[in-house]
Amino acid sequence: MMRIPLAVADHSTDLLDVTRVNKNTIIALKTRIYMHMQNWTQVVTESAKIVPSSAPLQPSSGVAHT
Repeated sequence: MMRIPLAVADHSTDLLDVTRVNKNTIIALKTRIYMHMQNWTQVVTESAKIVPSSAPLQPSSGVAHT
């Protein structure tokens, strides 16, 4: 499992939340890479860290994008 030690879950302002990288951004990028590699098991594992499998489909941690 890859650790993300320097990434923050949330920045101090709303502007920084949408213009800087956070943990959800890194997880989403890893999910995209696994999709390109066709590693579907890892796609499901990584995406479950951000979006739950049942409604409401919003991130449970970090910056909430709606």
